[in-house]
Amino acid sequence: MTTSTITVDDMREKLLTLDEVRERLAVTEPLAAQEFPLRGSEYEVAQFRILGGWNSGSESLPGTDPVDAYVSIGGGKEHQLTKEALLEATSFIGLTKKFTMNTPSTYIEPLVNYWYTHRDDDYQMLSIGDRAVGITRKTVTPFSNLRLLEEILEGIQTVYVDGEVLADYKMHHSLRGTTVRLIVPENVRQVRPDDTWSTGLVLNNSLTGEVATSQQGYLFRWWCTNGATSTHASGHYNRRILGQGDEVFEWARAAVEDILGGLEHEFEALEELANTPIPNIDTNPDDAVSLALTDLFETYKVPVSAREAVIDNMVNSDDFTMYGLMQSVTQAANSEDLSEPLRARLMDIGGDLPRANSERCAACRRLMP
Repeated sequence: MTTSTITVDDMREKLLTLDEVRERLAVTEPLAAQEFPLRGSEYEVAQFRILGGWNSGSESLPGTDPVDAYVSIGGGKEHQLTKEALLEATSFIGLTKKFTMNTPSTYIEPLVNYWYTHRDDDYQMLSIGDRAVGITRKTVTPFSNLRLLEEILEGIQTVYVDGEVLADYKMHHSLRGTTVRLIVPENVRQVRPDDTWSTGLVLNNSLTGEVATSQQGYLFRWWCTNGATSTHASGHYNRRILGQGDEVFEWARAAVEDILGGLEHEFEALEELANTPIPNIDTNPDDAVSLALTDLFETYKVPVSAREAVIDNMVNSDDFTMYGLMQSVTQAANSEDLSEPLRARLMDIGGDLPRANSERCAACRRLMP
């Protein structure tokens, strides 16, 4: 496969600066948490007011945008709900997103107000100013994305001293889930001549506690901006065991060194992958590529919605190595219209392939994740 040298300066405009990342994260911070009990008087419980037509055109709205729905606690000041916050509030009483979006507010509002005074769990409202951006269970303590980012950057500086840090444009941020993929351009490895990679780190967090806070090692290829996440050089924070206070920020900083250090082994496996032809490619190229793709899809349970893009990338490639197969997966993750869970899944597969290849079954030559 022929490539030309791609430099940081070539791709700088496509990547995000740290200030741009901070600006995006600040949309949901600082959060104030206000508890409200259930089964109380009207001066204690939450009261929802949902206007008719709130859902008109809201299907295409970002989750962080406000809608014509409001909540007050204990008869206090009304807060306007975001689309995401309203759908969270209705989901807690068993209403699906589709039902809520398609049902008139005259039916939704009394259901919400009834069930929020006839349940045993206590909830809290997460707000920014006069906007309610989330409804969560009382037991969830939001972990600040901005503070987690700063702690991780401190950890990166400890490892790489004064290295510049940028972020992949494939960033995702909402109240329910945040994924920031950091890249250290100056820390590079050549997998092939003129095929440069950099190390980095992925922050995963959820202000509503939907998913565990975690970090993963990140491998970023400057050619095609393909990214792969390590499922081995990683760390997960357990709220129940480690606590919901400042312990998470201490963990975030401390975990960086081990995760970045573990990426050296990932690069060794990546280099081996680049020198491994697809099995039987010399004797029957078409069948060999087809079997390799089938093996990949079955081994990793690749969602059907992503398979066509992977196949197209492989068909259009002239790299018939296992490295080329990996790139067909990670390149598919670059598509703008992917959901974040699917994008993350493809990057995880790409990151796992080098190790799976080295452990390939000697008898049948199939991948072993």
